Amino acid sequence: MRWVWTTVLIVFGIVLIAYGSFEKVSVDFKDLVVENPITQIYLLNRVYDTVFEVLIFSLAVLGVSLHMAYLPAPGEIKSISDVSIRIFTRFIAFFLLVGSLYLAIEGHVSPGGGFSAGVAGGTALALIAMVEEFESFERKFEKAHVHSLEKMIMVVFLFFVLLIFPGRNLIVPANVIVYLKVMLGSWIVVYYFIKHRGLL
Repeated sequence: MRWVWTTVLIVFGIVLIAYGSFEKVSVDFKDLVVENPITQIYLLNRVYDTVFEVLIFSLAVLGVSLHMAYLPAPGEIKSISDVSIRIFTRFIAFFLLVGSLYLAIEGHVSPGGGFSAGVAGGTALALIAMVEEFESFERKFEKAHVHSLEKMIMVVFLFFVLLIFPGRNLIVPANVIVYLKVMLGSWIVVYYFIKHRGLL
């Protein structure tokens, strides 16, 4: 199944390069979506930037999954046991998750958005993984069906890209979809690294 997704990503990238329009975009500064003209130019070209970011990130997640699956797991996986550090880390992770969701929803008004929000959300999950017992972290990972969910979100994202290319303004839902995709992909990477390399 992983090879099917690899093929889909590569074919989509080739089609995008072959048929994508990379011409200069004329900007009408009379009707700005945002006040900053540089951000306005960035928004008009964001879809291309985001598509390539997501494709490269998806290939990276797939590569980590394929490579780590063949590595032996350590006998014991230690987590940080100091109570004060565990409490403080969970506190910080909560605010990172809330901030990442805000960035995904409001990131279109300034440079930022789905990808950076997903990285912030993935960082929050990595912090939680550092202070939680691995068995509990693994149960949550499997219960959430993260692998299947990440692939489903990728399909939804590709569908949204087809809607955005003709010029529809779907920045906010696209940002949220990219946010979920990157956050779940980060969760997969963190899970495999801890499972096969340990934490400390």
